[in-house]
Amino acid sequence: MSGQALKMRASRDMAKKLRWFDKGAEAFQRTFPDALAFLGGNPPPHYVCPECAEPDESGRTYRIRLLPRLALASGDLTAEHVPPKSFGGRPLVLTCKSCNDFAGHQLDAHARKRENPGDALLGATRKPSRVAVTMGEHTVAASLEVDQGMLDLTLPPLSKNANDPRALPPFWEALRHSAAGQPTLHLAFSGDLHEPRRARVSWLRHAYLALFAVAGYRYIFQPGLGIVRRQIKEPDVEHIPL
Repeated sequence: MSGQALKMRASRDMAKKLRWFDKGAEAFQRTFPDALAFLGGNPPPHYVCPECAEPDESGRTYRIRLLPRLALASGDLTAEHVPPKSFGGRPLVLTCKSCNDFAGHQLDAHARKRENPGDALLGATRKPSRVAVTMGEHTVAASLEVDQGMLDLTLPPLSKNANDPRALPPFWEALRHSAAGQPTLHLAFSGDLHEPRRARVSWLRHAYLALFAVAGYRYIFQPGLGIVRRQIKEPDVEHIPL
């Protein structure tokens, strides 16, 4: 893609973000007309990150993060893909950079890795998957590809040092002994270790953001939604069972 095309795309993306900002700021002002009174005078529009709201000790008022239009240019306010981009999601709402970055590394990465083995076995991935293959009591490292429903397992060359050379002969011997029957191979996707709970919280978060895009600030400031935000911010704590 040429430099001019990239500039045009960036300009379109920024124009879209500005529209979302204006709609969000207008919706917040409409829902809570006195929320910006402490700024005095006629304050400029501000967008409120839907994930940053935290109730105080009373549970009746909230601490929020106000972001001006300049936050788009500085990168402090970012477009959020719902669902994650790796699942084919598209930009849908704006969130602050810290919330977006946290979710990308701590939640969405786990959701993606959780699905990778299934995608690999369906032949839906473009590159080989790293797996550990176990035959009886013997395990070796290999790469897995699926072509027209057939599994293709390839052991890396010895020069890659992926396997102990002493482990290969007993593995092949076990495979030969079982060849007359139906050998049972166990595959472990070594490159896709993840936390299942964090993967589930990723989907909870994107459901929350999708509903925010539809129902706005009055929805997310319901008292019952506080536990959802706490679960998103603390994914390893069981605020919401299962």
